[in-house]
Amino acid sequence: MSNVCCVPEEELLQQSNAVTVLPALPAVAPPAADVEIRLGILTVSDRASQGVYTDESGPEIARCMQQFAASNGTRWKLTVARTAVVADEAEAIGCELRGWSEPAATGCAPCNLILTTGGTGLAPRDVTPEVTAALLDRPTPGIPELLLREAIRHE
Repeated sequence: MSNVCCVPEEELLQQSNAVTVLPALPAVAPPAADVEIRLGILTVSDRASQGVYTDESGPEIARCMQQFAASNGTRWKLTVARTAVVADEAEAIGCELRGWSEPAATGCAPCNLILTTGGTGLAPRDVTPEVTAALLDRPTPGIPELLLREAIRHE
């Protein structure tokens, strides 16, 4: 079980005196052709995997991605190809990520985008970033920073 305690957002805001305003990113031209995205969403949570509570983050990620794909100007052909909820165990996380990123024996195409949610705290069992990094063939420097920047901007 995770031993992480959460601090309510309101309390964090009261403790923080600094407010950072980030400039908007430049607009990026849409692709010239449709982009097929086979999305996998992996939720990492001891309690959700045991049925203590229902995972809401995975379905919300799927909803947001589908909403964005359907919006004007995108050329995404999005399919939510795989979803799963696993415990905070390196072997379980790695097994799902490897299985989703390699062609299936049935001939199904692998996911070409996998998003993980959960398992990213500072508790000893939160190993999602380390397991993911160990499986990368080609890291993309700057992408995690961009995601963090945008998340902060929208908070």
